[in-house]
Amino acid sequence: MDEHIYLCLPEHARSFIQTKLVPEIYTKNEINEMLYGICGAQEKNEDDFQMKLDGVYYPLNDIISWFTTCMEEMRQDIANMQAHRAAKATTPESIDRNIPTSVDRDLPKSIDDDPSQLNPMKSQPDS
Repeated sequence: MDEHIYLCLPEHARSFIQTKLVPEIYTKNEINEMLYGICGAQEKNEDDFQMKLDGVYYPLNDIISWFTTCMEEMRQDIANMQAHRAAKATTPESIDRNIPTSVDRDLPKSIDDDPSQLNPMKSQPDS
């Protein structure tokens, strides 16, 4: 049976001839076949949906796990910094911290060590 069903506005309903549909009788095997077709389509839709869900869930879960790891590392870094700061605050300052550790260390250069720096005009070539 290959009839078309049309919907129309009530004022146009008289333009169409309404026919009665003859109910079709299906065998048990035909009904089972239709049912399995519907169930198979449903299972395919579930599989497609699961693939889409996996495509979103797993990358998102990986990002959340990475983010959680980073947060935990930052918490540990902050705790270490706080402990270091607390230890530094309780340690008395050394009275000799600004004194050089060795008398043999290199001293900074002085302009007195380089005679060319005394009169910069003499070191330039004549124009």
